[in-house]
Amino acid sequence: MAARESFSSVGSTVIYISDVDDILKAVSIYGKRWLYTTYVALSIASCFPTGWHMFAITFVGGLPDDYHCRVGANQSIPQIYKDGKWTNDKCRMYKNESSGDNQTIPCNNGWVYYTDYQSTIVTEWDLVCDRDYLPQMAQTIFVVGTLIGAGSLSPLADWLGRKTVHIGSQMAMAIVGIITIFSPNYVMFAVMRVITGALQQGVVLSTSVLLFELFPAEKRALCTLSISIFWAMSLVILATFGYFVRNWRYFQLLISIPSFIDLLGIWCFPESIAWLIGRGKFDEAERTIETAVKGAKIKIPISASLLKMAVPERPSLRRSSSEMSDLKRRSSDPRRSSTQAPPEPDFEEKRETLLDVMKHPRLRWYSLIMCLMWFNVSMAYYGISLSATSLVGNRYLNFGLVGVTEIPSYLLTLLVTTKFGRRIPSCCVQVAGGIALIVVAFIPKTLSDGTSLAPLIVTVTMVGMLFESSAFSLAFLYGQEIYPTSTRNSGMGLSSVCARIGGMLAPFAGYMMTKIYWFPGVFLGSVSIIIGLLVLYLPEPLGRPIPQKIADMDSWTRQRYRPPTDDNMADEQLPALPEGQEQYDEEDL
Repeated sequence: MAARESFSSVGSTVIYISDVDDILKAVSIYGKRWLYTTYVALSIASCFPTGWHMFAITFVGGLPDDYHCRVGANQSIPQIYKDGKWTNDKCRMYKNESSGDNQTIPCNNGWVYYTDYQSTIVTEWDLVCDRDYLPQMAQTIFVVGTLIGAGSLSPLADWLGRKTVHIGSQMAMAIVGIITIFSPNYVMFAVMRVITGALQQGVVLSTSVLLFELFPAEKRALCTLSISIFWAMSLVILATFGYFVRNWRYFQLLISIPSFIDLLGIWCFPESIAWLIGRGKFDEAERTIETAVKGAKIKIPISASLLKMAVPERPSLRRSSSEMSDLKRRSSDPRRSSTQAPPEPDFEEKRETLLDVMKHPRLRWYSLIMCLMWFNVSMAYYGISLSATSLVGNRYLNFGLVGVTEIPSYLLTLLVTTKFGRRIPSCCVQVAGGIALIVVAFIPKTLSDGTSLAPLIVTVTMVGMLFESSAFSLAFLYGQEIYPTSTRNSGMGLSSVCARIGGMLAPFAGYMMTKIYWFPGVFLGSVSIIIGLLVLYLPEPLGRPIPQKIADMDSWTRQRYRPPTDDNMADEQLPALPEGQEQYDEEDL
């Protein structure tokens, strides 16, 4: 990094930096309080509502503990032998027992439910027996919505900005969530779930990219993986909501209203500095930087070397004469470069898109592996999470354990990736998670002497969850580092689309456990192991500067990035804050 400073007439130190990542480094040093306050606020605003809506079906569509046909006079319920005991048939009843006719018929008077829920969509709309797939289908429909949102709202965030898409999606998600409460039937409920899923992705992807672009390279892992801790906390809170609010309509209202607090973000949340610079919004970028380092008496103007990288907001249209004059004035300012003013920016430069990524041989291969990785981690992670209430034991405790288990996994992932990078840890956690899922598939519920192995099943499942949640957080980090700023949101959207395809299969993991107990674990585990090994073909992004353009990726390799030596870095350190009114001359620097 080339960084120069001078003392301005108004008493502020002016630092001239010619690299986006170094601007972010300066902000992280001189605006630390602003940066981390913004980070926590955005993480809570994003993770809590989106996590609640994603997993709401666990309690909104909660299955009753037991049920059977509602019978009238001269009618009764046949008994069936299952799991070593006689129980009532859930879906059939005798046609007329008093006549001695043993003919059975489907339930035609509704059902009697035995459950600790006051109401769910299952009990309200009788989604049992030949309709028992509909609660899982509601989640699959939600994932279809996330696929739509990932494919449509992510590119929109590259055009309109991360902050705009975040707040707009959040408000719309809250409104749709409240409308869902008034669903008179399953069809309307399903439609609302599709829309909610699409908007959920608008919030998740735009915010994750915005937070990623607020931090310099050496802190990317910290910010990206720490977001996952807030996600895990949202699951614990959701389990608490489910325990105390047993009516699905009140529960839906409870998870929707908090999103309106995000309206404050219109004034409080910043736009991505990297995005603003890449789109040529230099004045807004400088205002954001000024707000970040306010109180530090530091000025960080945009250098001319960054001006030449700017891409017009609408490449097909020419800039106005005033815009051209302003940019030429900026680019010709000799103070904006540590050496000399670069050539005049190319204002007609083509804006890069996801299509350009697909045309690039190496990035095309990286994108394919990234899509497979997202497909796998989404299918395994949501498969375990959504089937947690189907495990033996207390449903609320089991679901809460999912969130609690994730927290140490994210902390461990943070430590490992900081030391060993992304590539090897990502492979290891996916393979280990796959092995755990296969093992738990063959643990019997009880031994021959009647001893319950429920604690062992839950423990091994949570171990698998620990590895798969770590793999999911690494996928988010890896995806944001693989794609350059010019196409990052679009690339993340592509990866998320693949994740949603895997997520559409996940809701049926719990359903399949009631049919073929071992199949979900073996299938999810095998896929996790295979795709985990493919990750070894990806490059190692640890420590590399944030790529702005596709061309910046050409030198990436599988080996860990080695920064320049201390001798070469001697003049590349950010200057220290001035003490008192001490003045600096450029010749002294």
